[in-house]
Amino acid sequence: MSIGRAPVDFPVKPYVGAGLGYAWNELGVNSIGATSFQTVHDDNWRFAYNLMAGVSIAASEGSRFTIGYRWLHEDIGINCGTGVSCSGSLNSSSIDVGYIINL
Repeated sequence: MSIGRAPVDFPVKPYVGAGLGYAWNELGVNSIGATSFQTVHDDNWRFAYNLMAGVSIAASEGSRFTIGYRWLHEDIGINCGTGVSCSGSLNSSSIDVGYIINL
């Protein structure tokens, strides 16, 4: 026996998410401001994390549209030559639009 109403299935559902992992970066630097020099290069896997939020909108019983925002952070580093190590961070923002079909 059930008491109360059946849950209402809203066509628009918000979501939030977060992730941790490794991201590949490749970096080449050949100038800082007005100062140019021979390109220094580095590529490596680095620790990264991201946050995301958006909405999912039902299109039919087995499909939906999504739109969301994602922010990614990754620490980067490069050997700037003569034993000097340079470091910084990479922040990336994106807006993702998709269509999902449940199989």
